[in-house]
Amino acid sequence: MKIMLHEFVQTLRRHGLEIQGAKCCSMADELTVHKLELKVGEKVVQNVLGSDGFTFLGTVLTLDVTYMLEIRTRVASAWKVFWRMKLFLLNRRLSRQQRLMLWN
Repeated sequence: MKIMLHEFVQTLRRHGLEIQGAKCCSMADELTVHKLELKVGEKVVQNVLGSDGFTFLGTVLTLDVTYMLEIRTRVASAWKVFWRMKLFLLNRRLSRQQRLMLWN
């Protein structure tokens, strides 16, 4: 894995790109005895358990096939948006049409 990561970093550099160690992570299953410490330059790549998952492009990825963690994350995110917009959504002085414009 370290060799593959090193080759990947070298390929990125040839194209003028750079990997951000703080934004990267490796995933291991529960059977892994020890945590593998990967480094990108001087930065350490975060190691997470597959059941905990990590967020990639707004989607929570896990090693198991279930999507419950992703569903819980999206529902929690939707509730946060609702509570942030609560005064607007529940304001009866605004017309229903004005409130529905928010959904569009």
